[in-house]
Amino acid sequence: MTEFFKFLSGGIPGGAVLLIAVLVFANLTFSFFRKSGLVLREGYYAKFISLNAIVIVSYGLLWMANRPSQPADRL
Repeated sequence: MTEFFKFLSGGIPGGAVLLIAVLVFANLTFSFFRKSGLVLREGYYAKFISLNAIVIVSYGLLWMANRPSQPADRL
């Protein structure tokens, strides 16, 4: 499973590719909910922005909790 996350992160610390994939999936799902009538149009943009903020903050917190170890300092 660790190798799968390394592949999705693209070798970038923090996994920018994985974050983008999660955001795309969440936004497409939310867009589907709006078009199907499950989400009302009145507060769509506020809900859209809050969904993206929740995804980014939770991803950042998870990354900080599982931060890779820093390389040793060389003198």
